[in-house]
Amino acid sequence: IKAGGPGGFNAYGVSIPGLPGLVIGFTRSTAWGLTNGMDDVFDWHALRLRGDTLAAAGAPHVAPVEYLWRGRWRALRRVPDTILVRGAPAVVDTQLWTHAGPVPVHPGEAPFGKNSLPGHALQWTALAPSNELGAFLRLLTAEDVPAFRRAIRDLHTPAQNIVFATRSDIALAHQGRIPAKRSGQGRLVAGGAVAEAKEWRAYIPQARLPFAHNPERGWLASANQEVTAPGYEWYLGSNFYPPERAQRLHRLLFPATDLTPADAFDILLDNRSRHAGRALPLLLRHLPEPDSAADSARAHAVALLRGWDFRYAATAAAPVLFDAWWRAFHTAVWDDDLRGDTAAYPVPSRVVTLGLLATDSAHAVFDDSRTSARETAGDLVRAAFDSALAAFRAAPASARGAAGMPTWGLARPAAVPHLLRLPSLGRGNLAVDGCGECLNAQ
Repeated sequence: IKAGGPGGFNAYGVSIPGLPGLVIGFTRSTAWGLTNGMDDVFDWHALRLRGDTLAAAGAPHVAPVEYLWRGRWRALRRVPDTILVRGAPAVVDTQLWTHAGPVPVHPGEAPFGKNSLPGHALQWTALAPSNELGAFLRLLTAEDVPAFRRAIRDLHTPAQNIVFATRSDIALAHQGRIPAKRSGQGRLVAGGAVAEAKEWRAYIPQARLPFAHNPERGWLASANQEVTAPGYEWYLGSNFYPPERAQRLHRLLFPATDLTPADAFDILLDNRSRHAGRALPLLLRHLPEPDSAADSARAHAVALLRGWDFRYAATAAAPVLFDAWWRAFHTAVWDDDLRGDTAAYPVPSRVVTLGLLATDSAHAVFDDSRTSARETAGDLVRAAFDSALAAFRAAPASARGAAGMPTWGLARPAAVPHLLRLPSLGRGNLAVDGCGECLNAQ
């Protein structure tokens, strides 16, 4: 992007189709980038609705006109929306609105996803007016940290961790319009009809959002992890990305001095998984040493895992086996408790699961409630390994590398689809390094 004349600028970077500015970029004197903030900025409210009392008796469907909120009936606002369809008549859709937000799925309608609930109001910061375009345009001419903070103050949604650098300063701002919630608020569906119903009444003041500037350690980093220390006065949510990527990033940066651009690219392409480094020794602890004479395939698989450096290289076989083992184990731990209903109940994170595996292998969560026996973590680990090894050995030829074993890049190929999902303009079946828990995220 170039603009001449007084106050002009010259910027280079990454944008989004339709955005007149740069989301990630640099000028001659500044640079900026961002990651998702992962804050909890939408809540569902369960509603009691009642229909139009003037509707004809026996009508097959009575449209709701009121909702009960904290013991008082309020009128629903009806907002018609006309959708133009090429080659067909226009469709008129009427949206129901409460004071807290819309009712995306009307009573009696089928939900369009696991996060859509019929007869529930959605309160979401994205439904409020904001000026993200102005924020990204102002970033193009921000020359120092104060100007950076002024530039991003209108960036409301989605909340972001934004890093900014000049030749002498670095800063990281956790920026967005974030509700001032009590601890845990919004983790479960709220009951709008009850007296304790809590719609949002305030937002975290701009000046109190997390912010860091020129820390003594000399660097700032973000990998979608939780950004505040215990004791921060507001609740930001519980959906932050597990900390392994951030921990790996910190480990690479702490001893580093005088990093070059080449060093930075090496860090970005790092494919070592801290999660695998923690989980694999715990899993192997519960696996008996195989008899190489009786079961050479099993012994070879265990040796493959013991010799792994926890790097998700495209040509490596060990990550295929470990990934299948961990997934089977994690599913076995929680599937009986949640009855497989991951739509209504979020599965506890791998961090929680690893903590239990490391500290209490006889914990009740490891017992399969569907059997009469009392299982321990070891039972689930061994059964999961058998399942993973069977899948590993049955991998199709398309997933196998030159040595005849499944390799990560072939078993889990990446794709770069076209924005319009036109196959001929995208690329698929890419054998690349990296994983979801690596800095080189795939």
